[in-house]
Amino acid sequence: MSIHTMKSSASKSLFWGSSVALSWTWGLGLFFAVQFTFQFGLKGLLSFAIPNAIGLFLFGAGTAHIAKKAKPGQSLELIFQKWSTKLSSVFLFYQFIALSLTIFALTRYLFQALDLANSLLLLLLVVIALLAIAFLLGEQFGITKIKYSHAFFYGVLIILGIYIWVTKDTVASLPGMGNAPKNDLNFLGYLIPVCVGFFTGPWLDLQQWQRAIEMHKEKTSIRAGYLVGSLLFFAILLFHGSLTLWAMEQGAGIYARKGIDGIFYAQDMITRLLTSQGTNLTGVLPLAYFAFLIICIITTLDSGYIAVKWHLQHHVKEGKNMLYSILPKSLLTSPIPLFVAAAITALVAIEANLELEYFMVFFATYFVSYAIILIIRSLGDNPLEIHLAKTKIFAISCLSLVIAGLGYIHLEPILLIAGTLIPVIVGGWLATRKPIAAIQSSHQPLQDGQTDSFEDVRQADSLDTPVHSAAATQLAGSDNIASEYVQDKWYVHAFRATYGDTNSVGNVYFGMYAMWVGKTRELFFNYCLPDFDLKKTAFLILTRSFEHKFALEAREFDIIKVKIKVKNFNRKFATLEHRIVDQKERLLGKGSQSLLFVKADTYEQIDIPSEVLAAFTPFTT
Repeated sequence: MSIHTMKSSASKSLFWGSSVALSWTWGLGLFFAVQFTFQFGLKGLLSFAIPNAIGLFLFGAGTAHIAKKAKPGQSLELIFQKWSTKLSSVFLFYQFIALSLTIFALTRYLFQALDLANSLLLLLLVVIALLAIAFLLGEQFGITKIKYSHAFFYGVLIILGIYIWVTKDTVASLPGMGNAPKNDLNFLGYLIPVCVGFFTGPWLDLQQWQRAIEMHKEKTSIRAGYLVGSLLFFAILLFHGSLTLWAMEQGAGIYARKGIDGIFYAQDMITRLLTSQGTNLTGVLPLAYFAFLIICIITTLDSGYIAVKWHLQHHVKEGKNMLYSILPKSLLTSPIPLFVAAAITALVAIEANLELEYFMVFFATYFVSYAIILIIRSLGDNPLEIHLAKTKIFAISCLSLVIAGLGYIHLEPILLIAGTLIPVIVGGWLATRKPIAAIQSSHQPLQDGQTDSFEDVRQADSLDTPVHSAAATQLAGSDNIASEYVQDKWYVHAFRATYGDTNSVGNVYFGMYAMWVGKTRELFFNYCLPDFDLKKTAFLILTRSFEHKFALEAREFDIIKVKIKVKNFNRKFATLEHRIVDQKERLLGKGSQSLLFVKADTYEQIDIPSEVLAAFTPFTT
């Protein structure tokens, strides 16, 4: 490698490292460093900052490993998109909590701490301004250019940090105002949730995945970029924590407030110290500190804007939900609604006198099971071949959140630790369990197209029982089957092939497969649109195209199952997907058909009627 190439690679890692650091310096890391230092001193600062930085680096090392072991034709982005499609709501909820927390933290611990007149109106205006700046920066730079803007902002942070540190001793101490209040909190009860949260947290952060993917596209070392990023991030935490230690020496601990849970909070102690004792809001030192905080937060919000937009654009493009064909695409792919919801949540939390910890408990409990499964499966072999027991994971996540919350409010470290470790154990157990397909039937291999989906490889505890329709009947014979039922959003028509379906050779004639699909489609329409009357209807459903791929042959007296579900929509057309399988669930053939809708009298093409959309919803993936 030439010296020029080495320099170029190092510069890219430095640029990306600054963006990684700033995108991870949201409200949790920035302000909880103050709180943890207030509670446990230097020990608290280091035990908070070190796991946080290590967790960030391990994410970079892990994604670099995933990219390296990817099969030919795969990319880190493709691997992530498959995961994010299945966990889209989890990724978006994670981002929503992170954005709400970030807006909340800066507004509550900086602007509310200034105790200005008309505080409610001020906070509302502040939040609007934060969102506007984030939108402007996000639209202006995008992920390919954001590393340069963030490198500039990190340089400004260095200048501000040096100025603050050099001039901080000009602030007078607070004599004769009593000792700082103390919390009777267990250090270990805090440390374990902190470590779990920060070691797993980056894996569900869209901002970090987007950066790792972009580094991989640019052929920049992800591991090097995240090593630089974790060190730069650690420097920010160390600076802010050290400033907290200095503020406590100056007596700022007396500004700690008693929360609604009886615990004392001091995230805004530095702000209150710098604006007291003759130092006012127009002083250079307070303004430098305010600028430091605002830059850290803004460079998280603009990253969040870009990442959410990136995720939504792919999700809507690849998604098959019926709503995607009804609502405007510009609305579905815009991050603005999520940001507005986060801002409203932050303002409500401020009005309710909540604290940062009420947001951060989600990252140590609720999201942990999902993150553990993602880590184990993505770093191991065949990471995508798993069916997620989503209801079970959701229930465990909520339970862990409640247990840890009770432990925090009542100062019970055992509950706090248990609430954190339960999702770790459950997530690890679910991620390492073998699918039933691998245990039960080696003679029933997965068919073409099944290995890329969570649903196609089922867990032993999540086998689905068919939901039979009222019209279901039983066929005679030793292996009775239901002739009509719904299973996993598939409408299924089952029957036995007979002599009339075969040709002179003895196997089923090829044309019968299309006839079976056509008959099943009519039964499907009758099932989901039982009130449809051809004599009174205002619309007709016509076939636009049909395609079928043959896989295996069927023979006389084989049990045949024809499955149909709605693959996707747009405003004018609906696509039905079909599969034909035998009694052993072996794939005989598969394909799709496109439907269009016309007026019954003039045959003029129309949008999909609302009653059809409603009827198709239960069968839409």
